[in-house]
Amino acid sequence: MFALKDLVKQLLSETEEQLQHWKKRILEGLGGNGRLITNFIHELELIIGPQPALPDLPAMEAEQRFHRVFHNFIQLFASDQHPMVLFLDDLQWADKASLRVMALLVGRDTAADNLLIIGSYRDNEVSATHPLQLMLKDLHDDGVDRKSTHPIVMQ
Repeated sequence: MFALKDLVKQLLSETEEQLQHWKKRILEGLGGNGRLITNFIHELELIIGPQPALPDLPAMEAEQRFHRVFHNFIQLFASDQHPMVLFLDDLQWADKASLRVMALLVGRDTAADNLLIIGSYRDNEVSATHPLQLMLKDLHDDGVDRKSTHPIVMQ
């Protein structure tokens, strides 16, 4: 989330006209779910304003809603004119929820357009049963290859 906080801080340096453009675009892209993102990126409220609370959902539905909204948020910034590259370091320490979000962003059927994720991890800290290796195996089984031109590069 630090990279996305930096992205929002960069937006805050734009002109008032550009900020209004981004505010409109972000609010449209997130629908009524802006609170899901402002809970993690508080600085975003400086652009889109305070967001209303969201209705509680059962755990699985809440996770799916978050994935959809986060995917939409990323897509707001990753475009043909401005592709996005995210470098994620120390993935051996990533929790399962973060790995699920990453898998969603690079999955064959769910990949975010114009997004390249480069990840690094210490292979001596990642066994065959580590959640990162299991995620990479699942992606490979789904047709996403680490060495392909698909948006995942891991070493």
